[in-house]
Amino acid sequence: MEKAVAPRLALPFLLVATLLASSLVMADKSFDFYILILQWPGTYCAQSKRCCKPTTGYPAKDFFIRSLEAYDEIAGKPLSKCNKWPFDVNQVVDERSELQQYWSSIRCPSNDGVSSWKYTWVNYGVCSNLTQPHFFSTALQLRAKVDVLSALANKGDESATYSYQDLNIKFEKILFVLFFYYIISLSNYTLVL
Repeated sequence: MEKAVAPRLALPFLLVATLLASSLVMADKSFDFYILILQWPGTYCAQSKRCCKPTTGYPAKDFFIRSLEAYDEIAGKPLSKCNKWPFDVNQVVDERSELQQYWSSIRCPSNDGVSSWKYTWVNYGVCSNLTQPHFFSTALQLRAKVDVLSALANKGDESATYSYQDLNIKFEKILFVLFFYYIISLSNYTLVL
């Protein structure tokens, strides 16, 4: 029998942290910036009415990565399915433990998260101009740098629940800071923060 993972905080389903890259650095790229999409697992569980403990064990009690997408500002959307590079789970061996903690799948039935990583790679990762291992390690690095949970705690929040309006205000402040302080530039596929 699958064990349900209970929601801890009532936070918006998706938090989109947009990490802008310099247009000069990105001139040779086919996109303008990356979008890191994070998800609070408790909200997913509340909205889906059910979630399951991954087969790999309990994930971190933190925001999960939902996706990392290359965004084309002119088209007004993320790029998808730019080529047919296959997903190879053997290329993320070094990142696997961290992926299971922060890019976990709590969908039912219980699973190991690999299908979620595969979906993101074949739909969005192939457009990132990154190799598969670098794509996943970059997403993990960005999630760690953004660290929304700590940013909320640093705003003086001690309670375990937040109203939707309070969260909107807090996220606006956090994202305002992120917008100015977490500018990334990609040069020769090296992440500089």
